[in-house]
Amino acid sequence: MTLSDSTTSHKQFSDRLASHKTDTEEARKFVTDTRRQLESSTFLRPYLAFGAGYGRDEKGIYLAAALYHKNAATAQENEERFKKHILADSPVLFYPRSTLEENLPSWAEQINEMETRLDGNVLLIKLRGEKIIWWLFGLRELETFPDTLFIHE
Repeated sequence: MTLSDSTTSHKQFSDRLASHKTDTEEARKFVTDTRRQLESSTFLRPYLAFGAGYGRDEKGIYLAAALYHKNAATAQENEERFKKHILADSPVLFYPRSTLEENLPSWAEQINEMETRLDGNVLLIKLRGEKIIWWLFGLRELETFPDTLFIHE
């Protein structure tokens, strides 16, 4: 489980991406392609804290996340932005490199089921997909190099 009040903005993400080691052609291509894909992404509005982990129910394993916002209106806006971000083919960065073909897969390709709900200032998210184990690995790395799923403006 990951809990943090250190959220990542688009600018912080871009800065980290710029500092990514690019000593190989593959690494340079990764940084260039990722920047290009992010230019058209929909980002969340800023939120104050983030918690994520995984659970299991009668349907199987899922990724759960809770985003705490300054107010309920921002949480509600982020619910819509999150759905739009998923459907806009934003790239998944934490993906096993050995399985990549030409391009990084999108979140829309990876998520089989998405549930969201609001509880005051909190946006609760539940995601299911075949590659959930890779998402869980990405959560552990959230502080050092977050994926595109929870980036904000």
